[in-house]
Parts: sequence; structure tokens; C-alpha cells
Amino acid sequence: MRIKRLANLGLLIGMLCGLAAISHAQTCSASAANKVGDQITVAGYLTTTDPNENGEGEPLLISSSGGEFSAVVNNYFINTTFVYTATAANEVITGTNVGFDGDESCSVTATISKSPLLTPGQKSFFAGLAAGLGIPAAGFSTVGGLCTAAIITGPICGLPGVILGGVFTGGAALSAVIALDPSDPNFMQIVVVVIPTIPPAGPATGVPQTVIDAWNAVQENGAQVIGYEEALLTTLNRAAGANSAGNTFWLNQQLAEASILEGQLAPWLSRLASSLMTLQTALQVAGINVQLTSSQVLNFETQVVSSGIPPAELSFLQSIDNDPTFLTNAADLLLVQDINAVAGSVANLLAPPSLITLLNSFSQNTSDSLFQVRYAANLNIGESYINITNTGANGAALLGPGFGTQSGNICVNVYAFDPGEELISCCSCLVTPDQTVNLGVNRDLTVKTLTGVVPTSVTVKLLSSLAGGDGTGTSCTNSAASVTSANLAGGLAAWGTTLHANPVGGYDSTEAPFTPSTLSQGELASIGGRCSAILGNGSGFGICNSCRAGAFGASHLSN
Repeated sequence: MRIKRLANLGLLIGMLCGLAAISHAQTCSASAANKVGDQITVAGYLTTTDPNENGEGEPLLISSSGGEFSAVVNNYFINTTFVYTATAANEVITGTNVGFDGDESCSVTATISKSPLLTPGQKSFFAGLAAGLGIPAAGFSTVGGLCTAAIITGPICGLPGVILGGVFTGGAALSAVIALDPSDPNFMQIVVVVIPTIPPAGPATGVPQTVIDAWNAVQENGAQVIGYEEALLTTLNRAAGANSAGNTFWLNQQLAEASILEGQLAPWLSRLASSLMTLQTALQVAGINVQLTSSQVLNFETQVVSSGIPPAELSFLQSIDNDPTFLTNAADLLLVQDINAVAGSVANLLAPPSLITLLNSFSQNTSDSLFQVRYAANLNIGESYINITNTGANGAALLGPGFGTQSGNICVNVYAFDPGEELISCCSCLVTPDQTVNLGVNRDLTVKTLTGVVPTSVTVKLLSSLAGGDGTGTSCTNSAASVTSANLAGGLAAWGTTLHANPVGGYDSTEAPFTPSTLSQGELASIGGRCSAILGNGSGFGICNSCRAGAFGASHLSN
């Protein structure tokens, strides 16, 4: 187990003295026995024994002999995959480690693509998540070490920085290897999800309860993410094992389980995003923070190189997963983080927009995505209906909606656009778990448009958020105007009917599901801001009617 490393003494002396190493270029390559038109999956991987490697600008440049593909791998210890279509037979893929100075190594693999266990987009997501969590992992791990050594003091040291750093580190380490698909021969068993138990933060001098609650929410949501990531990793490895053994039955069983786990993981990633934003705000309001210097971060990473992960954090990580590979991956990711990216306000490391967008994006790749789009046409001929369901992805009341505490409630925020891209109406609907509700496009969305004009076609966008911020709310008043990244959640399924002209006369009403779509921060700000303007300045125009219980289906409409 490579948890403790011997530092390269000459390298460290040169680094500390500010000596510039002579840059070289290391290469690595792989061959593919492909035909023209084959899809080739390329994986690039960088390793090092040097701290701060992600900040030294020594990437892996990958290119194909056919000239149709090139890519860059910037992050060390994160397997990064790409797919391209070959324009020449028997291609060679070459990687060049720019700035190679003796402590890095690279590897490139190339395979003719078969049905992947994860899509390229999913593999890209987990690689991005490993990179995104790596920075706060190094930051809070550094804070925990500084507090333990009494180099810094104050309220921040009353919080378990080592534990939170370990949560980030564990999530990053699992994300970095989840797409590697190593073969597991134990493929005739379905995994049991185990959520690690994380000791909560308790009362601390100078720390308000709002901060403690927010801190514990991040730890709990992080524990859920780690548990489902571990289960998904095991399942994908078992699927690879079944595939290698030619056992189609168990391959399909494991792939079905992986699909279930992906759906279960998605809402926890969104909840983690929400809780990170809440914790960042709570720390800022309470004035609890620390400014890390790049030297402090470099010292921490150098200690990981020479002595391994600090004992307190290592003990926590071992309680999550004592597998040597996991622990090595965790140490590897801690030692290579860009020290300048980690330095600064530690509170600001919690919720950078790029990380929040990424965490929310995974649920956008599921069928009950938080953001979905569809159109309705020929509205001058007849009605189009929208049916909306809460899938229960965010939980449900144990004994049903009529007894006990509410849980898993979502606000479905509705935005209708005319063909000129104008937002003509917006509103929101409370949808409880397992409930189906409906909207009529003419009846509810265009009945009182902001412009006063009733279009013959519209684009309808649906965006789901947790009612009350945590799924226990029972009102969605003004939700469409006030929704933020902090309370987005999946669990939305929707279908829409629309009218199409029949070649033999009349119109037919067809029904299709809404399309899960990517939600950008710009789009979120735009639809929320424009809906706010409607509520504030439309004098009642542009506010659509809310949903009604039950569902409507498609039908035939004659002239």
C-alpha cells in the first residue's frame, strides 16, 4: 500500500531553492487494430511524486496518427477518456507529457469502442467531479492540519475540518476511478449500498448553530454520495467481470443495478450542491473563515508526499473504505492540487459555480431530470396537455401524504415562451411524491400572456426544486421567480401532447415525454429573472394558472 512515499530529495531541494528544472517531453503511446469508421476510446492518465503538479502546467497532449483527434489531460491521477471516429486504419495514439522533469509518468490506452458501461458523458462527469472536489479536499485537509498543529486558531478550528476534508477527499478518490471498469470476478452478487457513518460536528465556541447545522448537512450529503459512488463502482466492476466471462445474464443484471444506482445518486449530488452553498453562506454570515497561503498548502502536500495522509484524516478515510487502492488514490489526489487554486478564502472553496453546476448536471442526464423541455403546436386548432409526475426521487412520506411529516415535495416551475423567445407566462405547481397533475397550454399557460398575444405554438420549460428548500414545504408561491441552484432537485417526469396535421385531413394529438436538458447558470438566471419581472411589473398578466390533479391523454381531433 503506497500511502507513505519517500520524497525525491533532489527535487525538493531544487523546488525550495527556486531552481528551474530543464524541461523535457516524455511520450507514451497505444495502438488500435481498427478499421476506418471505427469508434476508438482513448484514456489518458498522468502520475507523479511531485506536489502541486496540477499547478505546474505540465499536461498530457494526446493525438492520433490519423490527425482527426487531439485532446489535453491537465489533471494528474484522474483517468480521462475521449471517443473519436477513425479516418485511417491501425491508428497509433500518442501522448506527450509537456514539461516533463523526471517525476511524472504518463499512459495512454486505446480500444475499439464497444457498448460502454458508462457513457462518455458520464465518464467525463466523474473525471470532472474528481477534479472539482480535489480542490476543497486539499483546502479543508490543510485547515484541519493547521488547526491540529495550533498554527491557526479560532472558531474554524472548533469545526471538524479533518472530517470535511476527508469527505471531499473520499468523494474525489472514488470519482477518479469509477470509470476505469476493472474486472471483478464476484459478478454473481448484487451490491448492498452502505452509507458511511460520519460523526457530526458538535457545539463549538464562537460557532453559531446555523453553521453547525449547515456543516453537518454537507457531511451527511457527502456520506450519501460516497456510499452510492462506492456501490456504483463495485457494480460497474462486476459488470466488467461478467462481460469478460461472457456471462450475458449477469452483465445485464449488473447494468440494470448500475442504472438504479445512478438514479439514486443523482438527487444526493444535487443535495450536496445545495448544502455546500448553504454552508458557504453560513460561514460568511458568521464571519468564520481562514485565508490559506500557497505556502501552507504546499507544505501540506509535501507532507503527504513524505509521510502520507495525516493520521486523523487517514483514520477517517479508513473508516469509509480500508481498501489500499482507495487510500492510495486519496493520497495521490491530495498531493497534486494546484496550490494557488486552493489558496485564499477557504469558505470560497465550498461552492464555486463550476462545481455547483457539475453536481446538478448529473441529474440532468437521468429520465427524471430537474430541467426538461417540450413544445406545443397548432394551439389555434385545439388544446395541448402537459402531465407532470413526482417520481419520489427525493423521498416520500413513510405512511403516505395524509399522515406524518411531509417529505420529497417538489415545486415544478413552468415557463412558456412564444416563437419570438419572449417569456409570456410563468407559474409553479406543488407536486407531492407519486402524484400526477396536469396543465392545459391554452387553458393555463396562454390564457393571460404578458404580451396579450396568444401564440399558435409555444416552448415549455419545466424546472423542479425542493418545496420549502428541503422537500417538506407545502407551498410553491413565487417559486418560479426565486428558484436558485441551492434548491434544485430531480424527481420530475413529464409528458406533453400536441396537435399534428393529418395528411388525409384533420389533426392527430400525439404524446411524448419532455426532453431532459442541460441547465446552464445563464439560463437559470434568465428564466428566474424574467419571471420575477413578470410578477413585479405584469399587473397579473403573464402569471399562468397552476396545475390541476390528474392526467389528460392524447386523442384524435377531426375538422
